[in-house]
Amino acid sequence: EREKKEAAEKRSSDVTPKPVACHGAYWQYEMDGHWHPFSPEGNDQMFQAYKVYISDAQNGRTASIVAGGVERIVDFQLMTQMHASTKTVRQIRIVAGVPQQWVSAPAALLTQSDHLASLYVKVLDSRLVEQVTQVLRSTGHAWDKSVPCSHMRGATIKSIHRIENFPLWHRYKARLAAMREDHTRYNISVNPVDLDLDGREGTMSSSQRVLDCGDSLAWDVDEKILLHGTSWDNANSIVMHGFDHRTCTRGMYGDGAYFAGAACKSHQYTCSKHSGKACACKSERTLIIARVALGDAYHTSFTRHGDRRAPKRRQASGNHDSVVVNPGPITGHHNPIQLHQEFVIFGQEQAYPSFIVQYVP
Repeated sequence: EREKKEAAEKRSSDVTPKPVACHGAYWQYEMDGHWHPFSPEGNDQMFQAYKVYISDAQNGRTASIVAGGVERIVDFQLMTQMHASTKTVRQIRIVAGVPQQWVSAPAALLTQSDHLASLYVKVLDSRLVEQVTQVLRSTGHAWDKSVPCSHMRGATIKSIHRIENFPLWHRYKARLAAMREDHTRYNISVNPVDLDLDGREGTMSSSQRVLDCGDSLAWDVDEKILLHGTSWDNANSIVMHGFDHRTCTRGMYGDGAYFAGAACKSHQYTCSKHSGKACACKSERTLIIARVALGDAYHTSFTRHGDRRAPKRRQASGNHDSVVVNPGPITGHHNPIQLHQEFVIFGQEQAYPSFIVQYVP
């Protein structure tokens, strides 16, 4: 009889629907060396019980989970479940659905509050620090001693923090899923955007995998690692709530959130005294290294003052996902030649702040 029940349980697991995420996380149980998702009903109960355990480990250690008419006793301290009738014990685990290099425990992620310090994790990895140093010193026109961008050749990192914002991360991933649905609906093929068009060392291209936090960039929505210069206060707001394109009202290529592939370009927006200039002031600056989903990008050679979204597609329904400006002639700009490559998005969840870098030029 026991063998029959276990066989039925295994057959049931084979047809179990995809796990329903609770803010992006979900529960699994181990059987025959493989991990299987809890049913949606069981998953919801597990999260309710786990939150009780987090707040009161002594009294919330065990819980009764009833799904599909079967009762199991869960022990969150041992991370096991026991079938109430057969007494079969299996291992359980929670899958947070976050990048591999994140170090925050699932319990901490699930209970994150508005306390900023809990979202910042200091980076000590020498390989990553070296790569970010290269991004600061060798992207864009930093090599050209005749221009202000050369101030970045001597940039020194003061600190790097990885941002582990669980709700923001999963809102970003949901946005990527929505973009995929849009592309499928309208039969859109995404053409990847080339990086380092305003540089000569290929540093941003070679940095993509190093700076992905162990979560591979999604090629199907042309996910890129890009840069955003700002103030420390603004960075804190972005860490908490994400990039808000609504705060931009005078964008040259639309009122969106702007990113660059050259640190010397982002550097122009880090000084309160010289906004728009790559100055040499020795004050501490803030650079955000972000994941940005460019998707179906629109390449423009004209300024686009006042645009609140990317242009409509010409050969398909809907709008493009972003605006890309490459170096070269530009119409409508006070400078007829665009020097740096720029990227503009118009969706609040279309970028995620992966790292906050404090540096001095």
